Amino acid sequence: MPKKRRPLRSQRKRPKQAPRNPLSQRDRNTVRTMREIYPAAIIRQYRRAALLIANGQFQEGVDVLLTISGDETDTLPLFTREKLTEVYLDHGVVHPALGPFSKADETDEPQEFVYYSCLAVAYGWRKQFDDARRIYAKRMQLLEQDEENLIETRMEIADTYRREGDLERASEELEEIWADAPGYGAAGHELALSYLRLDRKEDARGVYEQIAAREGDDYQGTALLALRRSEEALRVFQAEIERYTQDGFPPYLAALAHLQLGDVPSARRRLVEALSKDPSMWDEEQQRFAQFALTPREFDTLAEIWPR
Repeated sequence: MPKKRRPLRSQRKRPKQAPRNPLSQRDRNTVRTMREIYPAAIIRQYRRAALLIANGQFQEGVDVLLTISGDETDTLPLFTREKLTEVYLDHGVVHPALGPFSKADETDEPQEFVYYSCLAVAYGWRKQFDDARRIYAKRMQLLEQDEENLIETRMEIADTYRREGDLERASEELEEIWADAPGYGAAGHELALSYLRLDRKEDARGVYEQIAAREGDDYQGTALLALRRSEEALRVFQAEIERYTQDGFPPYLAALAHLQLGDVPSARRRLVEALSKDPSMWDEEQQRFAQFALTPREFDTLAEIWPR
């Protein structure tokens, strides 16, 4: 009886292999962020919970998430709440821990602020902007006595229109906020960026002039930079670098001021410093602002000296 021929290598059955990285892109981004804040043990717990959920074991995954704690003032870290929200939206109420999300989503009863916040953000991730605005409206009811948080919630609503592509409506919302809270620099800065998206540069410049006139405003330096008052802006940013030692934005903005002043070596040094503190510094909004604040030649120089 002849021996059976051994199948060719290409014909051999191979055991199915699990994907090398079954975590979602959002989970991978979360893990990267956690590395800068949390110890390895907490990151391992999060990865395990995310893997269980990805494999359909969401009740087990939620149990693991609930074992993760933060410091004494943050018994359930924000990234844990955000993951719980994702599970709720994917699977409905399948675990007692998800009950508060269900109540916040389905009723008008006052709930803890965090449940409204996480739900609104999660709906935004999913591009369900009407749902996001519905939850933000509930959050505004909850925060009607807190003016600053109320303004921030209105700004979040305006941002849903931007992300939806309705730039005119986003600008209209921000104009109303700026009229109601002219002393809130963050709202002014967002309104100026909104005008820049619509190529309304003179309107943006007018808003920055209002912010620049206010001593001590958190966005005064940004406004001075937008108006090319470089030396004044640089003094503001240098003070912020000393005050906010872990924040990458003050050195980044200082780099733009150095470019306006023609000091390329100092700009390069500040860019390296900024990216060492926040590697994800550059995005579409930063690019838009830089192109407004810098001349075309200065912007080209920024591209040349940007650390690779």
